[in-house]
Amino acid sequence: MGGISPTKPAATCAECFAWGVLPGCCCRACYTFHNLHPAGQCAACHRIVAIKQDYCRLCWLQALEDAKAAGKPTVSETFLRGVRHQQLFFARMHRDHYRVPGRVRLGKLGTRKVRSKPAAIPPSEAAPDGIQLQLALDLRRDYRRFDRRQHADLNNPAVIRARRAARALGEARGWSHDLAKRIDEGMVVLLSNHTGEDKIRYSELLPAVRHRGRIAEVLDQLGLLNDDRVPAFETWLERKLDVLAPGIREATEEWIRTLHTGGPRTHPRNISTVWGYLGAVRPILLTWSHDYHHLREVTRDDIHEISHSLQGNTRHHTLYALRSLSGIARRTARSSATRPRVCVSDTATITHSHP
Repeated sequence: MGGISPTKPAATCAECFAWGVLPGCCCRACYTFHNLHPAGQCAACHRIVAIKQDYCRLCWLQALEDAKAAGKPTVSETFLRGVRHQQLFFARMHRDHYRVPGRVRLGKLGTRKVRSKPAAIPPSEAAPDGIQLQLALDLRRDYRRFDRRQHADLNNPAVIRARRAARALGEARGWSHDLAKRIDEGMVVLLSNHTGEDKIRYSELLPAVRHRGRIAEVLDQLGLLNDDRVPAFETWLERKLDVLAPGIREATEEWIRTLHTGGPRTHPRNISTVWGYLGAVRPILLTWSHDYHHLREVTRDDIHEISHSLQGNTRHHTLYALRSLSGIARRTARSSATRPRVCVSDTATITHSHP
């Protein structure tokens, strides 16, 4: 039994009916139980599953709960024969129970004391009816199993609003009949089971519908879109700065972000300019990362070496990018101890920065 994909939806175990994100058709505990014990008919629930001493794992767990309620540390035949119902649970509850600090496993350090019954809640403090408890689970919707004949709800208020908004947007944009039909079908798939103001993630659209960009635009107009896409600029910047030394990477990242979004006394630059600047200085920063930990360790000789090794427009463009990096690094330095020791002037000469 392998690992569990982070995008796998929750399901029910086929043997113990536990609810959770499972590695297969059953939970890990039932998978192990099935490999250790033969299949047969349970003496209590009469199901054909893996049994241990004529009882399945679900009945064993219920007998254990009954034994603990009676103050007994172990399960006896009396509790097994007395099983008439099963308390359902979430997957991995029994395994993770003893991992909580302060809890003791039975049979190792003695019998656990019988818990006192919780105090009754006064009527004035009782929770009002109709409260929906929120589970701390990050579950993603899977729209690939949607069947229009079974699951479509054209009377859902969210579906009605979305179809109306899609028609209005399609008329304004001049969508073709086929495209408008596809968008309408996508709205029915996404919102037939929608309740309240719950938002739909953009990543949930990927395997389910076509024309995701236009559908996302309609959902965004209705306030029902959670755009969890990572901007292309972030992935590009992470890839370019991945192998730089931490100190050099921090200064370079701040420089690139300032060029991209602007800052005090700095206007945002065109994205092509940002790409060109980083592309020009990245080979130099990679070389410095092997010898230095921070830009303040760069010396006059390092800049002279770069200046003499380049010619023409390449030399001018590279030195201009280095001057931009040095200037923004000096302006954004938090203290004199973190200021760069050298800066590049307009004429590619080297001058010491003032403390």
